[in-house]
Amino acid sequence: MFKYEQVIVIGSGVLAVNICSLFKDLNYKISLYENKISEVSSVKKLCEKKDINYKSLLKEEITNTLNDIQEKTLIVSAVNIYLFPKSVVSKPNLTIINYHNGDLKKHRGMNVEAWTIYEMDDKSTVTWHFVNEEIDKGYVIDKEEIDMDKEETSISLLQKQSEVAMKLFKKNIEGILNGDICGTNNQDIFGKLHLIKDVPNNGEILPSWDMKKIDAFLRAMDYGMLYTLGKPYINYNGKKYVWRRYKRINLDQNSEEDMLEICDKNIVIKKKGSKTQIQLTNISEM
Repeated sequence: MFKYEQVIVIGSGVLAVNICSLFKDLNYKISLYENKISEVSSVKKLCEKKDINYKSLLKEEITNTLNDIQEKTLIVSAVNIYLFPKSVVSKPNLTIINYHNGDLKKHRGMNVEAWTIYEMDDKSTVTWHFVNEEIDKGYVIDKEEIDMDKEETSISLLQKQSEVAMKLFKKNIEGILNGDICGTNNQDIFGKLHLIKDVPNNGEILPSWDMKKIDAFLRAMDYGMLYTLGKPYINYNGKKYVWRRYKRINLDQNSEEDMLEICDKNIVIKKKGSKTQIQLTNISEM
């Protein structure tokens, strides 16, 4: 006998759709709600292919819909920008769990992949936890660390995190559905809360940084063809410049001095004592 009468996944991306498919295979009544930010949605197309009930809703519409639910319902938040208000979290018929792509002791909130890279953490952490009235402070269901290499970007880390998140969810789904997992309150320290509007150093490279910090910043802002955190920029001679791409070039010997110059529509950055050169290509003024 099912503990829950229905499951609602709130989120976007492939992970949210795959979680829906998992419940669909278990014969649960399943729906996916996506916080509406545009008229076009790749998630909608994926749901149509998999015959998953899909709704694109504004924040207020999600809240009203959840407040109206009377059935015993499991809500799974996966790659989700909607914040659950107290009126929803406090409903006794709703159990809410959330995927968080970071270490709760270091980073809470949004775009944690970027903050993990920018702050040069040694590892990333994938966490599933129950949702309470405070952001990313619920009891932990399960978590796993991910090794990061020196070339990790936000887009590549997101992919790794999504794969681990799905693995952990499959591992724990039976216990979640049976009510056997209550979570553990092993968080005595909680990390800084990153809001969706927050951007590492407000999107600006500082020439005073060492090469490792500059490199970490560029990789943190790197979402491939997307500008999830906006376009990063640099100040040079009183003007702000953006770029199409960046290159990391290994030099034969350490640079003898700091250098920041424009050369053939590129900005070249060198730091004294470093064998790395950063090249910002196809620059233009903001």
